Amino acid sequence: MILFSHAPTEIVSPHESANWSLLQLSQWLDKHSQEKDKLELISGTLQRYQTLVRDSNLPNFHEIYPLMKSLLDSALSKL
Repeated sequence: MILFSHAPTEIVSPHESANWSLLQLSQWLDKHSQEKDKLELISGTLQRYQTLVRDSNLPNFHEIYPLMKSLLDSALSKL
């Protein structure tokens, strides 16, 4: 999650992607203790960014995206 704070504005944080306030994110996290749920929330955010890049015909992803995607994929593969 900390990588989102270092990402460009096009890679919004998961709560922004879901149109939630920080309070709503906190409440959601309290109710969803399963790691899979949290990773799916992050996955949706990264998929949104991926779609934005493709729809905008940008030549490449921001340099932090491959790192974020790799960490996410690694965590999901261990579930």
